[in-house]
Amino acid sequence: MKTAFCVAAALVASVNAVSGPESPQDCQSIYQDEVNKIESTPATKCDALVELSKCLGGFPRNEELEKTLISQQSTFCEEKGYWSNEDAPNVRVARNNMLMTVGDQKSVEFHRHRRETVNVFSLDTTVTKLLASMDDMKTTLQEKMDEIDNKLVTNKKATEDTIDAAVKQLQQDQKDSEDAMTITLNSFKGKISGDLTKQSDALDQQTKDVDKAIDDLKDDVEDTATELSKQLKGNVTALSTKVTTLQADVTTPKIHMWSGGAKSHSRGSGFAEFVLDRVEYDTAKPYFQKDSNTRFKALKTGLFTMKWNYMMYTHSNCNRYADMYVNNKRVIYEYNHGDSWKKNYVEITWRIKAGEIFYMRSQVDCGNPYRWHQSSAWDNPYGNRLQVTYTGDLAKSCTSNQGLC
Repeated sequence: MKTAFCVAAALVASVNAVSGPESPQDCQSIYQDEVNKIESTPATKCDALVELSKCLGGFPRNEELEKTLISQQSTFCEEKGYWSNEDAPNVRVARNNMLMTVGDQKSVEFHRHRRETVNVFSLDTTVTKLLASMDDMKTTLQEKMDEIDNKLVTNKKATEDTIDAAVKQLQQDQKDSEDAMTITLNSFKGKISGDLTKQSDALDQQTKDVDKAIDDLKDDVEDTATELSKQLKGNVTALSTKVTTLQADVTTPKIHMWSGGAKSHSRGSGFAEFVLDRVEYDTAKPYFQKDSNTRFKALKTGLFTMKWNYMMYTHSNCNRYADMYVNNKRVIYEYNHGDSWKKNYVEITWRIKAGEIFYMRSQVDCGNPYRWHQSSAWDNPYGNRLQVTYTGDLAKSCTSNQGLC
């Protein structure tokens, strides 16, 4: 370890001597100078590789230099145990950036007391997956719109072809009729002028009838084309509405929550289940529901968050208790003591399986006890409130030895 420290110090000194590396190639040059020294050993080379990784961490990713970090040299360093002792995590400033560095397989997490934990690397993975999912949705939507456009073009072409064919047929029929009438007139040229006049009138009427039939057919074709256009426009509008609804569901997911509490005081000693006869908000289904006047039932397996606040009373310095049961097992227990009215708060997130029953209890053991203060309305400042929210489920890799599974 003394040798490793000397190599790391030499590498840092080399970096400082040039007022800090200005590019990934500067990091590579510093690393190569250390490796090429005559007195270099496998241990110093492995330490130099670690310093190269830290140096590259201050610049945008360089694929060529990344290959150095994943080459056989890193495998060699791990197998020979040169990296068995990990560096302590550190925070430093480089080029006006704050850099946090941890060893291999270590995490960077941010904590807010009694609320949640954010893992930087898990968050990056989740964002990458979400962006990929959104790209897939955009591709699918574009394919659907292209398919509709193709159908519109095909239907329009088919309609135009049908109209053209009908007009040509009518024109051919008219021509055939005129040819036939011409033959008939020629065959009766020897008849009296009265017969010729009648034949001429008949021909005129037939021509008018044919023209009217053509006009009627054109009107029918135009009406059909107009109706088809309206239907296609309606289909496109409906599809656009569905897409808008889908986008709204993705960006604004529905919250499944029950909020309410107890309308009346609960007096006396001993445990009592918290009463649920005041309902403020209920969108619990299809994930859970109120199963009785004091208990809930999970309809689907997942994580549920319970937030319970209420007032307790005793005129003596007495013990006060609160707990929560899931499937007849206590999963949280709160205890304090004191006198007069005091606020009590219980919060927990727990994985509850479909079909399991869960509920909250409270107890004060002496001094004219009130387990909780009544709250007949939501805006009662001395009242009580229990809020249960379905928050999703754990990853499929969750196993029974992790407690919540």
